[in-house]
Amino acid sequence: MLDENLLAEGKEYCSVGDVEPSPDGKLLAFSVDYAGDEKHELRVKNLETGEVYADTIADVTYGVVWGNDNKTFFYITLDHALRPYRLWRYVYTLNDAPHSNPFIHRENDHDNNDVLGFGNIMAGWFSVS
Repeated sequence: MLDENLLAEGKEYCSVGDVEPSPDGKLLAFSVDYAGDEKHELRVKNLETGEVYADTIADVTYGVVWGNDNKTFFYITLDHALRPYRLWRYVYTLNDAPHSNPFIHRENDHDNNDVLGFGNIMAGWFSVS
């Protein structure tokens, strides 16, 4: 599925975070930390062709969840203090077609040690903050 040695080639540090196949098994969303600061890059790989698509989403924390349509996934970006901060939806389109990346939710109250999280339980979405 994913060759961590190939991803680490030429890098001083490489740690794979998430590895999440789409529901139909054709795409793979994965995140990689190249600095050791837990700020990951999120990428998509076509599992049928082996191609890793050029789109990169920076400053992502752990957690990526696919929607049931096999082209939408959800992820969280970090704030300046490296706390989970914003939940985003990414609608992936192939063949360089335009895609959307709408912002969904922001955690505003870090004073209470609230942490933004999300998941997909049996296709029922939930968000926790």
